[in-house]
Amino acid sequence: MDVRIQQRLDYPQIEVNVDRVKAAYVGLTQEDVVKNIVTTLNSSINFAPAFWIDHRNGNHYFLGAQYREEEIKSFETLENIPITSSDHNGSPVLLKNIATFERTTAPSEVNHLNISRVIDVFSNVSGRDIGSVASDIERGLESLDVPSGYFVHMRGEVQSMRESFGSLGFGLFLAAVLVYLVMVVQFRSFLDPFIVMFAVPLGLIGVLLMLFFTGTNLNIQSIMGVIMMVGIVVSFSILLVDFANRLRDEGVNIEEAVVRAAGIRLRPILMTALAAVLGLTPMAIVGGVNMPLARAVIGGVIASTALTLVVVPILYILLKGGKAGSVRD
Repeated sequence: MDVRIQQRLDYPQIEVNVDRVKAAYVGLTQEDVVKNIVTTLNSSINFAPAFWIDHRNGNHYFLGAQYREEEIKSFETLENIPITSSDHNGSPVLLKNIATFERTTAPSEVNHLNISRVIDVFSNVSGRDIGSVASDIERGLESLDVPSGYFVHMRGEVQSMRESFGSLGFGLFLAAVLVYLVMVVQFRSFLDPFIVMFAVPLGLIGVLLMLFFTGTNLNIQSIMGVIMMVGIVVSFSILLVDFANRLRDEGVNIEEAVVRAAGIRLRPILMTALAAVLGLTPMAIVGGVNMPLARAVIGGVIASTALTLVVVPILYILLKGGKAGSVRD
């Protein structure tokens, strides 16, 4: 909605077409004509700046030639501008004798971005998210025959949103890598942290399902919720894997160690998950800016709590079933 072009493109304009042959016959150039027109309607200061210093107070004043404003009365004023030059020794030549005039339209202002000239098309979004609308626009632009030398570029909130998504996506990846590296030092193993980190994709399943069933968009707040969710759900796997390793060090076989670890660590896992879910439920229901964040965390925690107690023990047995209980992988 509210699609509009910011710049006014139909501003009235008078186009002066100089006959260069006629101008050359009387000793004038295109530059002479332009400078005389600018001097008349504006000031010669634009192309021939000069100033005078008042020695009494030290102030300097620009000096330039121009018509008095009341002398510019009509279209005939433009036609009768006298054209002279330093190299032209004859009498002034009226502009209408060496040029023709045409009424036309032009942009009222010329905007630039990174030196390139641009025309901005603005629009608002109503009833839909910015990302899906931007995707629809881009699909429509694919069939647009853009002339050579021109390009269409999406800017504004869409550009900011995508840059933010890229930064947050990198932040999520970096957070996962750093958590993994820290656990490698703590577990003195590369395999155990991998099993622990498997809780993250399990939590992402819950995030996507929660956002889908609640009709919540994937935005910056929900991605921040995913980052928060990573720290919570990883702790579930840490509790389970660490306790299973302790039991194996005591000589318990792997199947019994996993079962006992899941049963004993069930209470702290449920307490952590319940505290996170209940704490964020009001924010997820009432709404507001942080509603997507709360829903993402709740969905990830619920799914990870249920799936971690099933998938992580199975993965633990599959990856570590052939190894001795007291050996770190």
